[in-house]
Amino acid sequence: MQIFAAGPGWRAVACGYGHNIVIKTDGTLWAWGDNAYGQLGNNSTTGTMTPVQIGTDTTWTTISSFLFHNLALKSDGTLWAWGYNEYKQLGDGTVTNRNYPFKIGNENTWTSVSAGALHSLAVKTDGTLWTWGFNYYGQLGNGTTFDSYVPSQIAGDSWTSITGTGEFYSVAQKADHSLWSWGYNYLGEVGDGTTIERHSPVIIDLATAIKINDGAAYTNSLTTDLTFSVFDKNSIAEMQFSNDNITWTAPEAYATSKTGFFPPMMA
Repeated sequence: MQIFAAGPGWRAVACGYGHNIVIKTDGTLWAWGDNAYGQLGNNSTTGTMTPVQIGTDTTWTTISSFLFHNLALKSDGTLWAWGYNEYKQLGDGTVTNRNYPFKIGNENTWTSVSAGALHSLAVKTDGTLWTWGFNYYGQLGNGTTFDSYVPSQIAGDSWTSITGTGEFYSVAQKADHSLWSWGYNYLGEVGDGTTIERHSPVIIDLATAIKINDGAAYTNSLTTDLTFSVFDKNSIAEMQFSNDNITWTAPEAYATSKTGFFPPMMA
């Protein structure tokens, strides 16, 4: 089914919980779906079943969504956020929902963003990593479990991407391709071989990771030696590709439940 009429294609797509955000190759921003928290960014809380353009800017480059909030970058390196904000995940210093893209701070050196369920992460051109929002499980990586209203810097440098944010945990890479993870870990999603909650980044034994991806309660990683590893709520498993041969290491079972705080929509 064709969504857009003939014209420029799309550059990036992000899917939240019941809504979608797209950046077209002409740099325009489009959205559709549920809009109860203003997550479409069209200055309303009324949903739409067809794509609508958000504003008139043609400089959008990057988009990330999870649940009911969105993060985006423009070509000038500025950071923008909108949608649900009860847990401070927009980073604007408030808990006010935003139904239009709202500029976060005055910096113009942002290069990468990633939205978690109720927290957010971003990387700057100098390789520093910044996080904000809900932090009950240490998913901000700042060594505490205190929430942050605005972006706060995480220890370390040479960060290159945060292509992974789950519900309550985070995964990032450094310039040397090392893989780091932190936050909620009772289901094994941090991937450090334990179920210990991590409040600061811990290095994962995948020293040459080239691709990582996260779901609500799992992490997977592809390394330069073509090892594909999965850490999920039920198991840790590894698949090794070598020429035409595939070797599968049997999963190690993990517990699948935890007593703790979950926001109402996550329960």
